[in-house]
Amino acid sequence: MVQNKKLNIRLASPADASLVGELSNRSLAEIAAVGGSSADKEAYYEACLDSDKHRNELANPRQFFILAEVKQGPVGYAKLRANHPTVKINCQRPIELVRLYVRRELNGMGVGAALLQSLLKEAENRGFDTIWLTVWENNYGARAFYRQFGFVEAGTQIQSSGDDKQYDLLLYRSIPWHAPQQ
Repeated sequence: MVQNKKLNIRLASPADASLVGELSNRSLAEIAAVGGSSADKEAYYEACLDSDKHRNELANPRQFFILAEVKQGPVGYAKLRANHPTVKINCQRPIELVRLYVRRELNGMGVGAALLQSLLKEAENRGFDTIWLTVWENNYGARAFYRQFGFVEAGTQIQSSGDDKQYDLLLYRSIPWHAPQQ
């Protein structure tokens, strides 16, 4: 994967379940300030702490995780799974970007871009032809970020979590991956 003087990006293994759990738990704390019902947050929190769940996900051949680390420890991860989108797009072997998380204090420092570039290359190496994801319609920063990497909108879907409902946009792009010109 990618490695530079400060950032190491690598595929995760089942042995990394606690690291994935730590990052999931941290993302929960950052999301908690956004809103939603306490019951919904509690259900998500329980899933974040379930190390057996993370070990099973990491061992599942239909999905993979990529970790970003610095000397001090993990700073981000991406979770991908072979899955067809809910909106019709022209593809044969799609993969879903389920989650891309970078510690909030590192936003804008290139960690997310490095993770995305690495996961696109890994998806290409595994023979996928399209990558897709959903993003909350009001998350303008994430939408702009994905646009920089060639993602386009294919439709919307309602995302429900308990009593909370929101509209998510389905974004996708073709693979192979070519880095944007700087």
